[in-house]
Amino acid sequence: MAKSEKQRDKHITREIHRLFWQANLIDVWGLVICFCTRIPAVAAYNIFIPLAGAYGIQAILDHQPQSVKRYALWIILLAVAYVVLWTIGGLFISRNALRGSKYVQQKIFANLLHKDYEFYSSTFFGSLGAQSARLRDSYNQYGQLLTLTIPKQVTIVVAGVGVIA
Repeated sequence: MAKSEKQRDKHITREIHRLFWQANLIDVWGLVICFCTRIPAVAAYNIFIPLAGAYGIQAILDHQPQSVKRYALWIILLAVAYVVLWTIGGLFISRNALRGSKYVQQKIFANLLHKDYEFYSSTFFGSLGAQSARLRDSYNQYGQLLTLTIPKQVTIVVAGVGVIA
């Protein structure tokens, strides 16, 4: 690949990332609420419910029925908290995704409207639509990575280290 192509690809990648961040930050409060609800939900589901279950099993083995009831209650409360927090976060991130997708599409088509005649004469119009759809779909994948995968992995690692310590 020639040096100019690498520079062009870097520039395009930077522009795409800038566009994605602008789209995600349209609804900053939705993003904040998503993180503030999803992180505790992930911690409850992946760390605290299994931990309470392990303590409950240990209480069964030690023949401590009062402790078993207490840990069962903790598991139920944590499960309800998980469902509520996960659902609230999902509602806010869905709103963010709708607004962000709309923003990305508007930016793409605004960019296409400012192209000259030569651009359209040398480009198949169907491919422009397909490229626009791929960019919107990649925004959705980027959003899932930002709001689901990374927070989940970070929460599991940090909470796991905290529990072990």
